[in-house]
Amino acid sequence: MSHRGRVAKRNDVSKNRWRYEFDSLDPATGKRRKVTKGGFRTMAEAQAAVDRIVRDQEQGRLPSRPLKLGEWLTSEWLRAITPALEPTTALQYRAVVRA
Repeated sequence: MSHRGRVAKRNDVSKNRWRYEFDSLDPATGKRRKVTKGGFRTMAEAQAAVDRIVRDQEQGRLPSRPLKLGEWLTSEWLRAITPALEPTTALQYRAVVRA
């Protein structure tokens, strides 16, 4: 699937702000998802951001869907803090996260 990005000016109280959106496939469900991010000051900033994220996703460098909290806790957070913890604390955190 070709992931095409679009840039548009926001139509809300965020005057003079831009957003991007692009279509992606959720690998778990095979369904199409629309990904949107806003707050860019210029159209060029939004276009550069969507071009970068679409290119990265097409090259497999980004997950197709956001991590769920439990996935993030085990794959990112726990791995990052474990070296600074006492061994028993690390075991307790691991048990709580996986519960």
